[in-house]
Amino acid sequence: MEYIVFENGVYPKKLERQFFRYCLVRQLSLLKFIFIYLLIDAARYFHLISRVKYMRKHWSFLPSVRDLHTKIDDFAAKYSKLARLPEDDVVILSEHPRIIVKKLVGRKVTANKYQIKKHTFKAFNSVESMIDEEEYTAYGDYRSPILKKAAVKKYISGRKVYEGTRSYVLHIVLRYTITAVILLGLSAALGALSRYYASLSHEKHAALFASYFANARIFWLNTIPIIAILAFLYFIFNRLSYAFLIGGLGIYALSLTNYFKIQFRSDPIWFDDINIISEANNMTDRYIVKLSTEMIVFFIAIPVIAAIIRIFLNDRIRRNYIRPLGAAAVFFAFAILLTNVYLSERLYVNTKNPGFEKDFSTRDQYIARGFIYPLLYSVKGAEEKPPVLYKAPEIKNQLEQYTPEDIPDENKVNIIGIMLEAYGDFSRFPEIEFTVDPYENIKEFRENSYTGELVTDIFAAGTVTTERQFLTGLPYDLNLVRKNMNSYVWYLRDQGYTVNGGHPSHSWFYERKNANIFLGFQNYNFDDDYYFNKYEYHIADNYCLFEDVIDNFEDAVSKGEKTFSFYVTYEGHGPYDDTIKYYEEEFPNGFLKDKGYDDASLAIANNYFYLVNNTNKWLAKLSRELNESEEPVVLVLFGDHMPWMGNNNCVYNDLGIDLDLSTEKGFYNYYETPYMVWANDAARVKFGDVFNGYGGRFGPYFLMNHVFSLLGWKGNEYMQYMNEIEKTFTAIHSTGYTICNGELTKDLDDKNKDLINDLSKVKFYWKNTFKYSGDLSSNKQPVE
Repeated sequence: MEYIVFENGVYPKKLERQFFRYCLVRQLSLLKFIFIYLLIDAARYFHLISRVKYMRKHWSFLPSVRDLHTKIDDFAAKYSKLARLPEDDVVILSEHPRIIVKKLVGRKVTANKYQIKKHTFKAFNSVESMIDEEEYTAYGDYRSPILKKAAVKKYISGRKVYEGTRSYVLHIVLRYTITAVILLGLSAALGALSRYYASLSHEKHAALFASYFANARIFWLNTIPIIAILAFLYFIFNRLSYAFLIGGLGIYALSLTNYFKIQFRSDPIWFDDINIISEANNMTDRYIVKLSTEMIVFFIAIPVIAAIIRIFLNDRIRRNYIRPLGAAAVFFAFAILLTNVYLSERLYVNTKNPGFEKDFSTRDQYIARGFIYPLLYSVKGAEEKPPVLYKAPEIKNQLEQYTPEDIPDENKVNIIGIMLEAYGDFSRFPEIEFTVDPYENIKEFRENSYTGELVTDIFAAGTVTTERQFLTGLPYDLNLVRKNMNSYVWYLRDQGYTVNGGHPSHSWFYERKNANIFLGFQNYNFDDDYYFNKYEYHIADNYCLFEDVIDNFEDAVSKGEKTFSFYVTYEGHGPYDDTIKYYEEEFPNGFLKDKGYDDASLAIANNYFYLVNNTNKWLAKLSRELNESEEPVVLVLFGDHMPWMGNNNCVYNDLGIDLDLSTEKGFYNYYETPYMVWANDAARVKFGDVFNGYGGRFGPYFLMNHVFSLLGWKGNEYMQYMNEIEKTFTAIHSTGYTICNGELTKDLDDKNKDLINDLSKVKFYWKNTFKYSGDLSSNKQPVE
């Protein structure tokens, strides 16, 4: 006789689960069985209960089904087409209730009888016990229990029958080999796609894209993570089609996001960006994201390819235990790779792509290595680890050599800091000629200020980096602030100052709402909780902010308070329209002398200078009003970064501004912004004529040191330590370069290398060892 088991050869679904779901949809009262079914499914998966107990428990819902026979008939009519029936002379065996199996196959079956009234099987028989002969032929997949003792074994895979174990094993090996080859091919294709969009941001994009394949290290470092992602998803979903659809769309979306972020902000995706995903919303709100036909085709191609794989590839893993083991193996193997390979600084430095990366450009260094690899390497900076040989007690003792000094009451003065969004000094570029000078309004202001250049770590975006470097005095990136952190805000608050400020944009942008509390501000106003309600503007302009600066200062004076206020403007934020002219009504001919520039470039540049001109008007107005006050006040102004000027810096190129980051000139053109420290007449009478002249070129983390020095304040122990550092290093840049003894260099002698290593330890200690009381009772509380 020839036999086949219903569950392992005829019907591809789990009948007990499928029929339960079918009945549940039509009778929600069956929900009471859900919990027990989840338990017994888990117990059976780990072989904690027998097959008999599993079947009895799983079919225990049948007596509770209303109009059971009608539901069985309807179910069979709907799903009988799934049954792959053998020849008539092959006996169908099943452990399921005969009443349902018989309806599905439409012919006689040997199965168990379920007694509805007694809520159990009459006598549960395994399929092995349903065969009463020693020699028989069995059909089924490798899980079929009757194949073990069969004289003749005929294996079923899909709709094909394989006679003999050898042919079936060869089929399985071939099937999974094909699956593996396709998975590798899809991974390579996705890797190529991600690198293609990374290369488009480079001036030599075709050559760069070709180099990704010529350099075996770059190819595999970018491809292996994709292989791991698809393999992991394959083990989870048991379908390569699902793995490719989910993984492919995710990787492609990340690749496009990286492309557009570089285009708009000249900055690739870093791992930290994933932690502040709300940035993406802001970017898409302000920048026009246009998907090309090519991009849309790729978006469509991924699900189409997934559908083709789903139809034609028989790739399901039949042995249940292989999937969790495979997923775990992929996960832990890649975790080891991530730790030992992808986060290796030595490997990253040694993975060169000559001709495509510039020393001063973190962007070019990133895309020269592809996309997936540098993105994973950036995980290294997401969680700060103590420097090598770091010992907190030693750093504590080192800082205790400096004596923190309080500010004498008679020397206290109000300080207003304003960081100007995308504020650059374009008057420094001889290539540019103005017909209307946007800096005219602050010429007198600048002449009566202590001025110089900040060497920022960012370009066109990343405002919060410069902002928090100024507030804390800490070099490097400070995107995420999630606990109380030492800052000059806390220091001044500890000295009796009222500390507050405002930013007329969203409170969630760069997580400022909570971060500013952790940095010590007692009150910080945003568009969504203050400016919009007060001035009826959404995303307030300079009018709202500068009026608020004056109001808050006058309020503090009336209360007899000394205040440190810090504001961040928004009006200068890009992008700047390339068609609509903001300036046309007031300045019909714009600001730039037209030297045959591209129309779009001219519009973008003139729109930017219109905003700069407006900012400068408000700065001049602010200085006049502050000068009328008898209360001494110092105004600290600086730009956060140079502005976005068209995708891929096209406007800079049209204007002839050198941004070649392989040169020192290009480096400073790219990263420098102006700073100005101004004092009203009352402060000049009090402190003398010190608020004039050139202050030099340095990083934003040294700006408060200079302000304190002008005021004759020594500050806390960390500021005094940084004063010593600045005698040698005036900038410690994110590219790895420093300004050491006035020279921009990466080549340091052993003494200066030791000084940088020492700074990294002190910085880590100061960032993570909070020294103030941290009493937030007068603060708004952080949002959980």
